Amino acid sequence: MTPMKRAPSRTQWTGIVFCMTVVFAASASTAFAGSFAQGEAPAVADDATVDPEAKPEGRDVYLGRDVAKTMHWRGAKWLLRETRENEENGELLREWLDVLPGKAVCDLGCGNGYHTLPLAEAVGPKGKVFAVDLQPKMLEFLSERAEEMNINNLVPIECTVDDPRLPVDSTDMVLMVDVYHELSHPVRVLGHLRKALKKGGVVVLVEFRTEDRGVPIKIRHKMSKAQVIREMAANGFRLVKETDSLPWQHAMAFGVAPAVDEAHEARELAQGFLAAMAGDDPRIVLPYLAKTVEVGGAKDKTEEQPARELAVAIGKAMKIKPPIPKRTMIVLEADGKDRWAAYLTGPPNLEVMEQRKRLRIEKDSEGRYVVSAWW
Repeated sequence: MTPMKRAPSRTQWTGIVFCMTVVFAASASTAFAGSFAQGEAPAVADDATVDPEAKPEGRDVYLGRDVAKTMHWRGAKWLLRETRENEENGELLREWLDVLPGKAVCDLGCGNGYHTLPLAEAVGPKGKVFAVDLQPKMLEFLSERAEEMNINNLVPIECTVDDPRLPVDSTDMVLMVDVYHELSHPVRVLGHLRKALKKGGVVVLVEFRTEDRGVPIKIRHKMSKAQVIREMAANGFRLVKETDSLPWQHAMAFGVAPAVDEAHEARELAQGFLAAMAGDDPRIVLPYLAKTVEVGGAKDKTEEQPARELAVAIGKAMKIKPPIPKRTMIVLEADGKDRWAAYLTGPPNLEVMEQRKRLRIEKDSEGRYVVSAWW
C-alpha cells in the first residue's frame, strides 16, 4: 500500500447480492483441471517459453495491471495512523469476515498487526493466526505489540516473494488487506495458498477501489472488481462472497473452484459483469468492458459503442430498474480460441436492457477477458 495524497472522501457503496446460476456448455480440459487438482500454479508466461515468475524480481505487469512495489517497513507507523479506522473501517470488515473461535486464519502481509491482533482475539486461545510478512522488522513490531497485549496465539512466518511458507491444509482463511496488488509473484503465491487452505477455506482480498476516483490512493495501489475476478479466476478460484460496505475498499472472498475447465475464467468474468449490472453503480460495470463494445440496436443492426458511453447508459437504466433481473442465468458456448458466447436465460419472459440477451466474452491484447459485444 502507499500513503494517501489528499483528504479522504466518505462515499459509501451499498452492495446488493444477487443469486445467479451459471451453466456452461463446454467440455472440461482434463490437463488444465488436473494441474489445479494437484495444487500446482499454472505457468503464465510473457512468451511461449519464459515464466516471468521464475525471476527473483517477478512481474512488472500481470494481466494488464501494473504491479506495485511493497511498502518499506519504515512506513509501519502509517499502518497505525489515527485516521485509518475512518478510512477503512477495520471493525466492519472483521464483522463481515465473521471469524469464529478456534479457527486458524492467516494475515498475509500482516505488517505490525492492525488486523492480526484483533483476529487473534477473535479466534481465541484454541485458534491460531499465521502472521506472515516479507520483512522481519514488521514481524518484530508485531511481536512487541502482541506481548504488550498478552496475545500468544500468533505463528510468525517470514515469507519469501513467491512462497508464504504456510503448512499444507492449515488455514480456514487467508486475509490480504491492501497486499495482493503488491505481489511480484502472484501466480506462485496463489498456488501455495490453494495448498494451504483447508476444505471450504477462502482467500479474502481487500483492495482500494479503482472505480472510485474519490479514494485518494495512487492508481497503482488500487484494483477494480473486474480485475480482481480476472486474476483470481486465472488461478483456479471463484468468488463466493463480497461486500461493498467499506468506505474505500472492495472486500471479496474466493474459494478454490471445485473443477476448473476451459470456460472457468470467462464464466467468472460473465457472472461478475451480470452482478455489476444488477447492482447500483455503473463505475463497477466499466472495467468489465472492452474499449469499444459491439452492441445490438433496432432491427438487428449493430454498432460500436465506447465502453464509457455504454456504462453510462447502463447506469441510467439502473435508476429505472436493474438492466439484468435477478435469477438471470448464463449459458456459455465456445466461439473460438479464448472467445465465448454467453446466452442469458432465466425467469419466464426474461426482459433485459433493450432485449440484449447475448454477450461475447474474449481475451484482449493484455490477456484479460472482457465483454466485447452485447446483442
